[in-house]
Amino acid sequence: MTVFSLGLDDLATKLPRETLEVQVVPTSWSPHATRNIAERYRRGELNGPLVLIGHSLGGDMLPGLARQLGTAGLNVDLMILIDSTNPADVPVNVRRCINLYQSNLSPTWFRVFRGAPIRATNPATQLVNVDLRQFPEIGQTPTLHHFNIDASTWVHQIVMGEIQHLIRSSGQ
Repeated sequence: MTVFSLGLDDLATKLPRETLEVQVVPTSWSPHATRNIAERYRRGELNGPLVLIGHSLGGDMLPGLARQLGTAGLNVDLMILIDSTNPADVPVNVRRCINLYQSNLSPTWFRVFRGAPIRATNPATQLVNVDLRQFPEIGQTPTLHHFNIDASTWVHQIVMGEIQHLIRSSGQ
């Protein structure tokens, strides 16, 4: 349902395509894309860092997709969740996870748009939970909400900075 996450399309155009292969995939295609990624790594067509990014329902799906990649013997170097609504714990094959969310006062049983930190199942996973509401200049602006957070310039800067750091540290 990429109609709700058009900011990821904009983000994809900003990423360095000379060093990255970037794909924006609707949630309905993600299991196929995951199998395709695993096959391409197995054949040696892909060899760089593996990064998964998802907003809302797409972010909810990332831990499961990372687990599928793990069963194919792949590690996810970086996983970024943007205002996910109900994500599972970060699986053991994820090296670094950034969870950008907006907390709110919804009751625990009402998980939609709730915004919450997540946990990592592997103590070696570098996990960073960032509640954007803790940054008044970003998270408490009345114009930033669940349906436009993926297009936020601030969020894009965080994502691009994380990816650039990963590329530099991996020697790509």
